[in-house]
Amino acid sequence: MSQFDVFEDHDYLSIKTFRANDEGVPTAVWFYKDGENIYITTGMASGKVKRIGGNEHVEVAPCDVRGGLLGEFVVATAEILQAPEDRAHAHDLLAKKYGHTEMWSQSLNDAQDPARAYLRVVPR
Repeated sequence: MSQFDVFEDHDYLSIKTFRANDEGVPTAVWFYKDGENIYITTGMASGKVKRIGGNEHVEVAPCDVRGGLLGEFVVATAEILQAPEDRAHAHDLLAKKYGHTEMWSQSLNDAQDPARAYLRVVPR
């Protein structure tokens, strides 16, 4: 059993990233669970990406669209994907889950868009 099994049947998760002073900042995001990995996309200029660049420690929990928690946080590690094939893999997985939504199709057409960050989250 994986620590991430709690995310089955959920559309959103709260990812808590940490500022330099260790203050946690939770944000609701779309995600795709692939085995032991969770994939997320966000804007490259987002605070999440900046904070992960300085501290790969994150916590994730299932949540509703507004970030209301639906379970406990799980301690994890996040990395910003750089390799084109890793970014394309994450993009394809997310598109498979959310491709039917208008927002996804309008804003995330290209896996290599430099304005997009793709994150891989793994349990600790």
